[in-house]
Amino acid sequence: ARQLFEERVRKGPPPGVLAYEHETCVGWLQVGPRRDIPEWNNPRRASTPLPDAPAEDERVWAASCFFVRKSWRGKGVTAALLDGAIVFARESGARLLEAAPMHHEFKRSSEGLYVGPERVFLRAGFV
Repeated sequence: ARQLFEERVRKGPPPGVLAYEHETCVGWLQVGPRRDIPEWNNPRRASTPLPDAPAEDERVWAASCFFVRKSWRGKGVTAALLDGAIVFARESGARLLEAAPMHHEFKRSSEGLYVGPERVFLRAGFV
């Protein structure tokens, strides 16, 4: 997996956005063309491509994986990462940015933190 990720970083586009507090990286969000995230295109997952947004369309992007350092959780890093991802996607020519966040009724879990909470996406204007 590491070799595939390193190849993707070299090939581009960058596979995500980073959040910094001064010189310390405090968070990361994987964002890019959904075709580069094969597990998102499985028809048995909530992230199955929609008819008007095929996985092969390089302008259909996905915000798929958050990581925020434990000591920085609950401080707005997830929202800042998503804001940065939206700008990055637009500047890179994305026509659509998709996500599959955890619904608000679920309790906080490692999986919920991984895909992001629904409320952060709703505040950013996702439908």
